[in-house]
Amino acid sequence: MQIHPLVPMRKAATLLGVEKDQLKAKLASGEIKGEQRRVGSKDKWFVYASEVSNRIDTERLPELMKRTDGQLALEVETVPEADPATLENLDTFFEEARVELAAPAVQNVEVTPEFTEVKAGLPAPADFNQVFESLTVVFAQRLSDEYQKVLTAEQKAKTAETRVKAAEQRAKAYEENIKRLEVQRDEAQFLVDERNSAIAEMEAQVRELQQQLTAKKPTFWQKFFGT
Repeated sequence: MQIHPLVPMRKAATLLGVEKDQLKAKLASGEIKGEQRRVGSKDKWFVYASEVSNRIDTERLPELMKRTDGQLALEVETVPEADPATLENLDTFFEEARVELAAPAVQNVEVTPEFTEVKAGLPAPADFNQVFESLTVVFAQRLSDEYQKVLTAEQKAKTAETRVKAAEQRAKAYEENIKRLEVQRDEAQFLVDERNSAIAEMEAQVRELQQQLTAKKPTFWQKFFGT
């Protein structure tokens, strides 16, 4: 069973940039997927984090990034490229470098109007918060998806292990049955051999009796006179 991380409706409305009533109507119509849960004594709507993540990726996040891109575009002062050092001005080049290294470090930075303009051009903290929260929801959903994949793989591995053990038990039972049948076969063969031996012995006795019965019997006078 898949586990759906839930986002409260108020939080989801803020992340998606819509009114709470609009989001509730979309939930009721099925346009956005979510579910109702009992919280205390009230039923409250929750939005699936996957829905919020997908809509942020496709709608909300591109809009915010498009709006902040223009505000983050800062003007950079172009410094003319100096001519490369030659053999003629090499001493001057190193002398200027030594002077710059020996100069004391600047302790206090003066705030000029240019810095004020740059600071004013940055996006509002609320926009940064929305972008950060949106990225957090996206990351949480993707992390949940990866966890679900790992959980599913573990369940499949356990199922496969259970099936392997069951197959091993069946194979062991078959092996024991085969051994038992072999013993029964040997016992039956012994009984057959014993019966055949008894039959052969009885047949020999019958033949001997038949020979005795069919032999010519001497008459009374032959017995008396011995002839």
